[in-house]
Amino acid sequence: MYKVSLSSYAAKAYSKANITLAKKLSKCFIHLEINPYENNNIKKLSGQLTGFYRYRVGDYRIIFEINEKLKLVEVLSIKHRKNAYK
Repeated sequence: MYKVSLSSYAAKAYSKANITLAKKLSKCFIHLEINPYENNNIKKLSGQLTGFYRYRVGDYRIIFEINEKLKLVEVLSIKHRKNAYK
């Protein structure tokens, strides 16, 4: 099992999310705790974001990194897809 940690930026975005999106995000965090590698909506990123992963949640993207030593998933941002990679 992994522990999911939200950055202050991600926590702020999560707290501002509407009820429907917040429920979807909560389910995603549960999946990340179990296995942050295996899901059709998870993709390893490249380019400037090498080393990071994204989790697709409808029109939103969760950008995160995995610390294997600490068994920690650090969620860095939760953004709409048009702004997620900027």
